Amino acid sequence: MALPRYDGHEAEGWIGEIEDIDLTLRFLADKQQQSVRLRKITSTVEFGMPTLPPPVSFEGHT
Repeated sequence: MALPRYDGHEAEGWIGEIEDIDLTLRFLADKQQQSVRLRKITSTVEFGMPTLPPPVSFEGHT
């Protein structure tokens, strides 16, 4: 997955850095594909707003 602008970098001794960049780009592309797959198979579930029973009053108690 080398990009054309990498051509002269091997001669300058930057091969390790180029390999790291290539690895990062592949990782990011894989993550993007994973995100697209997950978005297709998952959906949002709406549970709504929870309701509470009315408070109990204790008449005659302070």
